[in-house]
Amino acid sequence: LKGAAAEGPVHCFNTGALTPMSMTSRNGTMSGARLLQPVSITKRLESIADEVKDRVERVCFGAESGGARDHFVTYVVHEALAQEIAGVHTNYFMKIRITISKFILIRVNEDADGVVSLTHLLKGAAAEGPVHCFNTGALTPMSMTSRNGTMSGARLLQPVSITKRLESIADEVKDRVERVCFGAESGGARDHFVTYVVHEALAQEIAGVHTNYFMKIRITISKFILIRVNEDADGVVSLTHLLKGAAAE
Repeated sequence: LKGAAAEGPVHCFNTGALTPMSMTSRNGTMSGARLLQPVSITKRLESIADEVKDRVERVCFGAESGGARDHFVTYVVHEALAQEIAGVHTNYFMKIRITISKFILIRVNEDADGVVSLTHLLKGAAAEGPVHCFNTGALTPMSMTSRNGTMSGARLLQPVSITKRLESIADEVKDRVERVCFGAESGGARDHFVTYVVHEALAQEIAGVHTNYFMKIRITISKFILIRVNEDADGVVSLTHLLKGAAAE
């Protein structure tokens, strides 16, 4: 959120969602994106799959919604496609073998800083056939139900002090915040903020697995934006939503 949308105190919000790209068809045609390319199953690709394995298991076995935690018998990349988005992100579409005869499909995003996140997952009949570009099975850290922050498996929002740790979390996503605000992700010229200071913040722990931070960021003497940042169980930080203008009031 930025501009008028970022005025007023910081609050829980679910608007201004960011995605690595805009999917337009199953064959992978996207704005600012290269067509899907088959990729070899290298050590690097396997490490990317391994980075999200923990969450893949939580999703597949229902641990994110209160189910018992379990582990796969096997977890092997069977085939994969890759797609570079505007020179900033890469989406990997992987077919993962989890038993002798069963597979799942995962979509993983790697941003410009090398941060990897699981964004989509298909299983069962939806995962049959060869690996392909898909936009169904989207995953989010939680399910937002109201502005006051009441969520399934989530604690209520709590104000947090502006510590060095909080500032470092904000700094980790600053590069993408600037790209979004100045339109660089959609072909605009890249620019930088005059200032970038955390003004106030709220935090919310989600099912003991994720933490969402809602921060009001000062970008000029009188202008603010609101950002929502997720930190997962491994300490990986990602910018998920941004409000500016009237939406950030």
